[in-house]
Formats: sequence, structure tokens, C-alpha cells
Amino acid sequence: MSKLILVLLVILGQGRGLPPTRWIDPLGRMPIKREEFEGKKPFPLERRIGAVLVPSKSSNPLVDILVNSSLYEEIQSSLEQFVSDLENEGYSIRIDTVSGGTPADLRSHLNVLLNQGLVGAIFIGILPVAWYHMDEPGWGMVEEFPIDYYFMDLDGNWIDSNGDGFLDEHSGDMEPEIWVGRLYAGALTMSAEKSALERYFQKNHAYRTGSLSLPDRARSMIDDDWFYWYDTVSLNLIFDTVDVLTNPYVTTAEEFRNRLTEGYTLVHIASHS
Repeated sequence: MSKLILVLLVILGQGRGLPPTRWIDPLGRMPIKREEFEGKKPFPLERRIGAVLVPSKSSNPLVDILVNSSLYEEIQSSLEQFVSDLENEGYSIRIDTVSGGTPADLRSHLNVLLNQGLVGAIFIGILPVAWYHMDEPGWGMVEEFPIDYYFMDLDGNWIDSNGDGFLDEHSGDMEPEIWVGRLYAGALTMSAEKSALERYFQKNHAYRTGSLSLPDRARSMIDDDWFYWYDTVSLNLIFDTVDVLTNPYVTTAEEFRNRLTEGYTLVHIASHS
């Protein structure tokens, strides 16, 4: 876990002054808009965040697991194993179920926990998503995209200047206070969300307990926008072996899938998702 956190900090430190991303899709598809995303999974505005597990007072770093309330009971048994695995890594674990609310509600909740030693949060299931609007006249682009960094930088200034529901200004102390991850499988067509999450928790447990292992090496796959800026993205400071792929004609989804079978502890992708 400590190695992965170090990777995150190294990568975050390299993002200054780079060109914005471009949307490139080989099939000509366009990115999903906020209205379409929210229409598929409507989220009630009434906020309900309730703690179902509160750790005893401890000096261990705190991780808050926030679970969509309608999903919680379905995955509760497998989630208990995940909690146990994290506790064995030295974390205190809190679980909150979430129904309704806004991204600001979720961010306020995390802010309160900072004084209790919060270092990270894991969102499971469909939870509020913050969106950012960015005009880049110098590049001739307007970008709108979901931004989980909103939940990581808890003391920076995030502003929706025209009240359209999109954040469009970020200033102040812009460094992250916590890390955030999402486990969301509701959009998958190959598997039900419950079974997909259960398989994830099983594999996570196997990896943490040593019965599932991966080669101690990394893969850096840099897509078209940044291939002339990056190579190892400093992963060589952490791993002895870093396989780099930057050729714009080869950084494709098919090639990515093929390379995954080679086995890596960490794969860094610089690409539109």
C-alpha cells in the first residue's frame, strides 16, 4: 500500500504546465455528458449519510469506506473481509452508507473526519460525482469531466462561478489532503455489480495475503497527448523495471489488454478513459 501511495504522490507532482487532454476515440464516439450520466443513475438530493461501523479510538490512520445504501446489504459479508484486510495493514476503518446528497455534502463529510486522522476514502457503488468545466482558448477546446480530486483537496477553493452545476475555478492550497478511490461496477454489462464487487474483494484478499502475486514491475502507457512529455513518469524511482509504451500507433485499447497478461504490480495510463 505504501508503494502505491508513493506512486500517486510522484505522479501528482508532475502534472504542472502540461497541455490539456484531447478526446480521441477510434470509433468516433463522444464522451458522456453530465446530464446523460446523472440521468442513467438518478441520485436523490436529500442527503443521508449514516455510520454503520465506527472504529474505536486509535492512532492508526483512518480510511472511510462510503457505500451506496441500497448496495450495502448485498455486499456486506464480502465487505467485512475487505475491512479486515485493511485493518491488518494498519488502518482504522469507518463505514458510512450514503443515500442522496450532493458532491459538496460528501466533501463536507470527509472534511469533518480530517480531525480524526482521515488519510483516504473509498467510494463503493454510485455516489455523488463532481464535474468540472474547463475552457482552454489557447488550445481551442472546452472540456467537461468528472473530477474526484474535488474530494481529495479538502481545503482548496472550488468554485462554480455561474451556478450551472459545474466547478470551473480551483485555487488556494491545491495539494491533496487524502487519497480517494472508487469501486463502481454498476455500468458493466458483463456482470451484476454485486458479483463483480465480491470477486474484487476475493482477489484483493488473495493479493494482500500472498496467494495471488504479481511481478514487482510497472508498466507506463502514455497515449497521444503526452508521449513527448513522459516516459517512466518517475516510476523508476520505485520499481527496478518499468516497461514504457509511448508510440501513438500502438497505445490502443487492444494493445493495453494484451500487455496486461504480462503481469505488473502497477500500470500507469495517461489517456482518456
